[in-house]
Amino acid sequence: MRRVVSFERAHVVREYKGLAKRLQGSGPVLDLGCGSGTLLESLHKLGVPAQGVDASPTAVRHCLSRGLDVVHADILQYLASAEPNSRGAVFAGHVVEHLSPGQARSLFAGVWSVLRPGGRFLLLTPDPRNLYVIGEGFWVDPTHVRPYPAPLLKTLAMDAGFSRCDIQHWWRDLTLKQVIVGLLRWGITAGLHSPTSTLLAEAIK
Repeated sequence: MRRVVSFERAHVVREYKGLAKRLQGSGPVLDLGCGSGTLLESLHKLGVPAQGVDASPTAVRHCLSRGLDVVHADILQYLASAEPNSRGAVFAGHVVEHLSPGQARSLFAGVWSVLRPGGRFLLLTPDPRNLYVIGEGFWVDPTHVRPYPAPLLKTLAMDAGFSRCDIQHWWRDLTLKQVIVGLLRWGITAGLHSPTSTLLAEAIK
């Protein structure tokens, strides 16, 4: 599937460097669904203590071979058994769209539990208000369960007990061409179309 969608890891590395900088001073960080360890590597270079969790043994072996701190586990089971109030920040990049509504509720509740007071939960997910995402892009991945629009993300955060949840359009994953096309569609649809394909949610405990 990566060959079909022309996946470029170098592009993701650049994107996640920006996220790592946002998490400076918020350690220890827990990266849920850490994959190949892109964020963990950037955090390590910045001196931010971080640990990843992933259900893929291949991904975990890859991370461990590069000296990253990663645990092989189901993220929801890991959260259920993790020490409360032990993390300064939690990140979940393109994870929630792989979960059912009940699982998503468990995700937010579990993250709230492991965060210290004032801790931050950063979450990236496809924006269903983007015409490409909802028309084709989201459904290319057969493991996607359902999209999570901004109002639903805020509801899940409030339900879990977070004091607030701010959601913004995430521009760092877009090429210049995608930015131009997105803004044109935004103008043509009088704002109904989202010019970015990804949402960044930040919930504060």
